[in-house]
Amino acid sequence: QLEEALRVDVEQRLQDALDGSSVLWLLNHLYLAAQLVVVPGALIWLFRRSRSHYELLRNTVLATWLIALPVYALFPVAPPRLADMGLVDTITTQTGVALDSKLTTSMYNEYAAVPSLHAGFALAVSIVLGAVATRRRWRILAWSWAPLVSLSVVATGNHFVTDIAAGLLVTAAG
Repeated sequence: QLEEALRVDVEQRLQDALDGSSVLWLLNHLYLAAQLVVVPGALIWLFRRSRSHYELLRNTVLATWLIALPVYALFPVAPPRLADMGLVDTITTQTGVALDSKLTTSMYNEYAAVPSLHAGFALAVSIVLGAVATRRRWRILAWSWAPLVSLSVVATGNHFVTDIAAGLLVTAAG
């Protein structure tokens, strides 16, 4: 209802527009890589390249998690793919990786949707890597990361637009 009032209820239209496309295939894989490859990879790279930026990203990620955990506990909200709204889990249906499998749920809570830590961590990674990048193309790539992850979390049926906003706010606080 909030999204309808704000006119940001785009999830179903986005999924319908991308259904079966190579863009959705890319977004599915980007969603999977965001937390498991890019965040750790950025931390490792920054540890070697710029200790102060590494510490900034590490501390932001940890503080964001600490802020998000009570929100998850006090206000459990199902992701769109579980809300019986017609949105599908495109990751499971198109990549064969079940988001409720033992492997995936050992790394994240399949029911926690608010705030979107995918979007929040992507923002932190974008800012820090954008600050460290010395070449224009790497800065552009770094700054593109957060919008791409935000698009992926909506397109895959894992977050509402308002979940992204909450993730960005929690990360800014972190």
